[in-house]
Amino acid sequence: MQIKGNYKYKSAIIITPEKLRELDSFITTYYSNTNYRAETLNGNEVKFDDIDELLNYDNSLKQKIKKLELRCSYNYDAVMRFHIGVSVPFSFAYTVDIDYVFDNTKDKAHYVNTVNHILDKMKAPYAMLSKFKTLQLWILICLLSLSLLFILPRSENKFEIAGTDVITLILFYVGTNFVGYLIDKSWANLFPPIVYLWGEEINNNIRTEELRKNLFWGVIMSLIVGIVCFFITKPFS
Repeated sequence: MQIKGNYKYKSAIIITPEKLRELDSFITTYYSNTNYRAETLNGNEVKFDDIDELLNYDNSLKQKIKKLELRCSYNYDAVMRFHIGVSVPFSFAYTVDIDYVFDNTKDKAHYVNTVNHILDKMKAPYAMLSKFKTLQLWILICLLSLSLLFILPRSENKFEIAGTDVITLILFYVGTNFVGYLIDKSWANLFPPIVYLWGEEINNNIRTEELRKNLFWGVIMSLIVGIVCFFITKPFS
């Protein structure tokens, strides 16, 4: 009997050396001949013979790891890929993609459950926020704009569409999508789906955490000031 399967982990993760070693150690109880392959931000491919070589990688600037793949074998081959899977329009679909082969259901169940448990320990504290994309908002705005343009009457008994309205709608659509792209890119940097937390990325992550904290307290203080100003000015309105 041969059981081939695939499992995807769908939350944002922070991969620390300790958790990656734990995952590697567990996988080698089922498979052997493990090796790692990474793709960097500038498109280079880097191969590592073992996990120690991987964790000694400087992981900096354009050489920062974008995708990581673990390959191993025993009687069968297995692959584990850490990358941002984009198969849905609103957000990333998954962060870990695992192919496995076993010859019995007991080993398969234990493998999937244990890997999932280890990945849960890597789950980023901002996992829910990392799923947010402004595309939902822009689609809603465009739908509302279309309804105003094509449904609301321009005169008593007929609908009319001016050429300037169409041009305005197109410019509005292009502009909002461009702004949405910039916001989503900044959001992804602030709440990254995958963090490979070793090398220079440790310092980058510290700076990102400080920025998240500053933004959080900035929002809280703005809300407090807004509420206080509302109650102070209300008696005079």
